[in-house]
Amino acid sequence: MAYQTVWQEYNMASASCQNKSGAMKRKIADERRAFQEKWTDDYFFVESNNKALCLLCREVVSVFKDYNLKRHYIQMHPHLSELQGECRRQKILDLKKENLTFQQQLFRKSATQPDSLVKASYVVSNLIAKKSKPFADGEFIKECLESVADVICPEKQSDFSKISLSHQTVARCVEDIAKYIENTLESRCTTFKFYSIALDDCTDVTDTTQLAIFIRGVDINFNITEELASLIPLKDSTTKSVDLYNALKATLTKFSLTIKNMSGIVTDSAPAMVGKKEGLTTLMEEDAKQISNVCFMKYHCIIHQENMCAQILKMENVMNVVIKTINFIRSRGLNHRQFQEFLNTLETSYGDIVYFTAVRWLSRCKMLKHFYDLRNEIKCFMESKGKPVPEFENASWMADLAFLVDITAHLNDLNLRLQGENLLINDMFQTVTAFEVKLKLWHRQIKNNNLIHFETLSEQNHVNTEKYAALINSLSQDFESRFQDFRKHQQHFSIFATPFSVDINMLPANLQLECIELQSDIQLKEKFLQESLLDFYKLYLSKEKYPSLHEHALFMTSLLGSTYICEQFFSRMKYTKSKIRTKISDEHLENTLRIATVSIKTDVDALISKRQAQCSH
Repeated sequence: MAYQTVWQEYNMASASCQNKSGAMKRKIADERRAFQEKWTDDYFFVESNNKALCLLCREVVSVFKDYNLKRHYIQMHPHLSELQGECRRQKILDLKKENLTFQQQLFRKSATQPDSLVKASYVVSNLIAKKSKPFADGEFIKECLESVADVICPEKQSDFSKISLSHQTVARCVEDIAKYIENTLESRCTTFKFYSIALDDCTDVTDTTQLAIFIRGVDINFNITEELASLIPLKDSTTKSVDLYNALKATLTKFSLTIKNMSGIVTDSAPAMVGKKEGLTTLMEEDAKQISNVCFMKYHCIIHQENMCAQILKMENVMNVVIKTINFIRSRGLNHRQFQEFLNTLETSYGDIVYFTAVRWLSRCKMLKHFYDLRNEIKCFMESKGKPVPEFENASWMADLAFLVDITAHLNDLNLRLQGENLLINDMFQTVTAFEVKLKLWHRQIKNNNLIHFETLSEQNHVNTEKYAALINSLSQDFESRFQDFRKHQQHFSIFATPFSVDINMLPANLQLECIELQSDIQLKEKFLQESLLDFYKLYLSKEKYPSLHEHALFMTSLLGSTYICEQFFSRMKYTKSKIRTKISDEHLENTLRIATVSIKTDVDALISKRQAQCSH
């Protein structure tokens, strides 16, 4: 009991001491000091966030106390004691205005900086998608930026560190950019007077069939839009015509497009595409007839048809020897290295020979050209390996090789001229018809021993001109038998391309009177000769005076003549979804490819206004 009583007395004494010390301790907050206006006149201080701010040096004094403010004023700004009266009041007013401007700029900078960081994320993400790089590369790019900033502008390194470029952020930015492009395309689709479709399918590295649908549309002012509409993976369905038809209809619905103003469709020659009974083009043609779209046109890709014509020149006696020789050199690592070193020693114009790939249409010409130009080096190398090529000693075989080099070069030139975006269908067909005329010219010339357009063949001593004339004649006949889908619309091409020289009697009734008026206008004819075709229709042909001709020109401008844009797209797709990037989702694949192939400019400022700045994680 004695111990308990002593302990209680000790606790009571301790509590009493603590209460006394607490009562004696004074806190600044309890004093409730207030800022006095006279301190502004006396010491150039104003109140800012419950603290005293010096207008002269922007130093802050925490306690509102006359002595503290006066000490700062005397020590730091004693020279201002000379300012009195009106001069002192004006100085204070000026300093107050400067302080307000400084605060506004500070706020604006703090608000702008996050927007700049987000914009940087979008810009870099856009570049990553355009180059078809993995999203994870954003983190590597950030490391590079930080390293560069550390060398060039160390004071800005912290800003670069705040840029968010994680793979999740890049993926979100790519999604936003792709969605913006898609919405812009959808908005443009509402302005189309006419549009056409090009579609093709291709199997990616994971054996998924990807259907690419491109659209080319033109508005009333001849502004052309040629963009990817959809990339549709056909995972759970076959590639029959009905599956392609349903996919295309879904895309048209997505962009609020109707078949009523569809001018045409171009595909490859697959049965599912061009089948006479149930092909995709047949199904679309039936839909067009049901709504009285009698102008609907369907085409087999003009480049595909040109390549099919080129395949008639097989000349297997030449190709088999060339391919066998090249495979012997290229397929064995030691042979290939030794051959390259051999060419390097001789300082030849080519450092190597190339493989022939059937699906790469232009590779045959390049392979044959290299083989012919390096024929002496190849002959020497093959003999050193105990694999001589006796055909090199055969004058007839060498003439066949030379002929094949020349004719494939001419065919390659035609193919390249048919490639490209935003080409007019009449120009493409005109290029083909011009080549047909060239074939007839070459046939006559070679038959008369004139080899002026076959430089390689002219180097040979023993040339069987009858043989090569016959080959060119068969090639010419094959060209004439194809392109029938283009030939039946040749009158429409002529009206569009040469309205001043077209025969009035051959025109449809709705165009005859307008064409007479047009051909009688000397000033317009002069403009037609001076300007490009599209500029003439866009700038000088009045849609009020020539409504039918104007509409016909819009119709022709909207037509696609080849699936080149699809083939180019698939090349990019195989680079994007490769063996080392098979897990990319279908949505991200479409978004990346849409950005990589787009011509629509992205308004990044409009995108960043919808997203808050995020610090890097």
